[in-house]
Amino acid sequence: MTDLDEAEIFNTARRIASLAERNAYLLRACQSDEAAYRSVTRLLELYDGDREFLETPPNDLTIQADTVTIEEGPGSTIGNYQLLERLGEGGFAVVYLAEQAVPIRRQVALKIIKLGMDTQQVIERFTIERQALAMMDHPGIAQVYDAGATASGRPYFVMQRIVGTPILKYCDQNQLSVVERLQLFVDVCQAVQHAHQKGIIHRDLKPANILVATDQGRPTPKIIDFGIAKATYQRQLERATESYVRQLVGTPLYMSPEQAQLSDIDIDTRSDVYSLGVLLYELVTGTTPLLPSQLQCMSYDEICRAILDCDVPSPSRRLSSLGACAEQSARNRKTNPARLARQLRGDLDWIVMKSLEKNRTDRYETVDAMAQDVERHLTHDPVAARPPSAAYRVRKLARKYRGTTISVALVTAALFFAVAFIVIDRLRIAEQRAIADEQRKVAERRLDEAGKFVQQIVAQTGQLRLVPEADQVRTVKADLLRHAIAFTEAMLQQRPADPEVRLEFGRLNNQLASLNFFAGIENDRYGKPAVAILKDLVTEYPDEPRYRLILSRAHKATAQLSYSKLNWQDCIEHYENAHEHLLRLVGESPDNEIYRSNLFEVRCMLALSYERHGDWKRADKLFRDALDGTGIAGVNVRSRLADLLLSMNQFDEAQLHLEDAMQILSREPAETSWWVAVCDIWNSVLLNTTARHRIYVGEPLAAIDILQSAVDTRAKKSSGLEYSPFYVDVTAWNHFLLGDALSQVGRTDEAIAAVQRSLELWQPNRGRTLSYNAALANFRTGELLFSEGQAEQARAHFEIAKALLEEVAADVPGEEYCQRRLIIFLTHCPDLSFRDPQRALQLAENVAMDSSGISSRWLAWSQYRCGVWREAAASVEHSMQLRSGGDASDWLLLAMIEWQLGQQDQARQTLGRALTAIAEKLPIMYGDLGVLGFGRLLDEATTMVH
Repeated sequence: MTDLDEAEIFNTARRIASLAERNAYLLRACQSDEAAYRSVTRLLELYDGDREFLETPPNDLTIQADTVTIEEGPGSTIGNYQLLERLGEGGFAVVYLAEQAVPIRRQVALKIIKLGMDTQQVIERFTIERQALAMMDHPGIAQVYDAGATASGRPYFVMQRIVGTPILKYCDQNQLSVVERLQLFVDVCQAVQHAHQKGIIHRDLKPANILVATDQGRPTPKIIDFGIAKATYQRQLERATESYVRQLVGTPLYMSPEQAQLSDIDIDTRSDVYSLGVLLYELVTGTTPLLPSQLQCMSYDEICRAILDCDVPSPSRRLSSLGACAEQSARNRKTNPARLARQLRGDLDWIVMKSLEKNRTDRYETVDAMAQDVERHLTHDPVAARPPSAAYRVRKLARKYRGTTISVALVTAALFFAVAFIVIDRLRIAEQRAIADEQRKVAERRLDEAGKFVQQIVAQTGQLRLVPEADQVRTVKADLLRHAIAFTEAMLQQRPADPEVRLEFGRLNNQLASLNFFAGIENDRYGKPAVAILKDLVTEYPDEPRYRLILSRAHKATAQLSYSKLNWQDCIEHYENAHEHLLRLVGESPDNEIYRSNLFEVRCMLALSYERHGDWKRADKLFRDALDGTGIAGVNVRSRLADLLLSMNQFDEAQLHLEDAMQILSREPAETSWWVAVCDIWNSVLLNTTARHRIYVGEPLAAIDILQSAVDTRAKKSSGLEYSPFYVDVTAWNHFLLGDALSQVGRTDEAIAAVQRSLELWQPNRGRTLSYNAALANFRTGELLFSEGQAEQARAHFEIAKALLEEVAADVPGEEYCQRRLIIFLTHCPDLSFRDPQRALQLAENVAMDSSGISSRWLAWSQYRCGVWREAAASVEHSMQLRSGGDASDWLLLAMIEWQLGQQDQARQTLGRALTAIAEKLPIMYGDLGVLGFGRLLDEATTMVH
């Protein structure tokens, strides 16, 4: 700002009589130019003290030469220091770059009081800053070298010259990641903590007062400008600020609520904690909690009220409201908006919000405690900051709505007492008809407030993580949701036409249905009512996107439950409905990250459902449509597609997608301990699929190395997800595939132990999918024992496997996935007493043919075992046609069929083709047959044909 601007502002301000209106005008006019604000404020003080100082002096006034003081400038010398250039200025002082000649030659920064500003108050303030800097000895704080006074008596002091950039500008220019910014922030906290230990409170921490210099290639923050610092051990500064009552001391955007209360005597180190919280908020989001545009239009008193009362959105919520600016903010942090929001959600939100509490007793006690919490986040340890408890939320609501009886109800009884109070109150309304209208309005307001509290409690349950006590956590969450549903159902009876109450009822039912799915509870009680009520809402309000989004999630939760029951028709129907709604939402709002991520997730699950149902072409297309996914989503789709391609005998392309997934996963930042655990699980998924690929291409030793490494790594560290069904399933497959690989190289005892471990994890009482897997593990254990001559022990496992398969097949008649396993058992069990070809053929004929060719393959086996050889030949050829020509396992079956048909020469050629493929280690899709089953098939074919 130029001198002319300051003059105009001063002349306008001095004509405003009201002190509050004058200060409001100054804040608007000076905007963010703190130096101009201080300069004009000082001129106004002088003007208020002596209004004649602007008058024209008498003509006969003689100025004596020896009374004139010339202001120093570049080229002047003060003591041992020659001034080189002006670096900057504040309200009462100016800083020069100076050169010291003796006793050593170096460049320094020299700070001197401005000409005409050497009042007693300013000198005391200047002395405090010099003494504060002199007391401190820390690499993060500028050092004081010397002090003195000019010939005219104006004090100055000399300090270390800092060649640096304001911290926010430095971070953005160098595009530091969130982790790198946090590491730099910890260094800042350590410097501020040092000042606090010396009894100094800065009171004006902001990016402009924290410069980042580079020391040996490492960024080092330096704190400067202790001009309004407070010494906790003396009252000198309090005297220096007595005339500043009714003025803000500090920078409003970074000012703590106690500073805005305009009383200096109550400021302690927690005020700096608040300012550091604002700085951290700006470092991770690019904006301050209170936006500059908000304050520009406010009066002096309004600014104070905003600092004291305005609720601050969490960093992740602020980022989601930035719109197009979020792209630039994320780019400055070397990420994208979705990933940045994910980084902020959780630990960082909690740390920042704890430091920005209005009541300082709720903040971190010290800056060191805040820095330690940031470091805990960086090392993936639990942080001390936590999201607000239910009791805390009740207190906040009570303060917000004080003066109403709902506050008392919320404070004393929380959720359930609030519900009871409303019921009682509404009965009282019925009895007191004379004042019904007024009572109804009061009750409606209370109902709304209690409803909001219910939503807050439910939202809180969503933040509970899967910890080792996962079953107990799920029980608590389920209880909360059930009570919330009961409460919302009561609201629905009062307001049957209210769309928001209906939406909340549908949302809560959907959340409980989803929770049941993850807990392995097969219960349709909540999912379908959610779909029904939300369908009606969407029909009535077709243009309301929120309703369609929640309806798509309800369809997804219902589909998940059907998936766990292996009910593919119902599962696919709900996923298709969800997919349709989300496609429309994304079409209307293509940049909406929430719509896009939901569409991606549903598309992947729809593809997986089609795969399990046997429609591999549809699954393949959906997976490929989702290949633009990034991060964990990209890992998910590539892993699933690679798994499908292995089943389709497309081994080379499967390998490419696995390599892409591994590269994506390696680039995922270790944001929180929770996210590290999620990445570990997906790493295990990729290792399992990669090992399966190695088994199929004849590299069992490589598969063993991959799987054993995964087992050993998981045994050494706890992820916090051990009780997640997905984690259990991935871990079990890890052991099961290890057993297959070990059996391929003849290490049978170790293979049995590995498969037994998978069996321990796949407990039969955890849903149909896991019962199916438990049957598979029992069958494989029986095969291994039978190959070792332990027929009786093997028979026990075969009995269990058959019982489980029969049970699952009876639950879902005609379902291809589990019927196929039973057909294999009945046609390939090594214990011939368990074989039943006629039953197998009956099952195979009832299974709908699919595009994968797998159903045709097992129909061919059933027909062969029943002696229906020509039909068997047609079925196996159809299967091979759908599966890129088939592989050695198909050719062995075809050779035996041709032999039985009397085509001996053709049979020998087909067998030779299979043996050549095996010798050359061409890929073999063992699939459900397994390595041992393939070995028995090879023996059977070679014995017959030769």
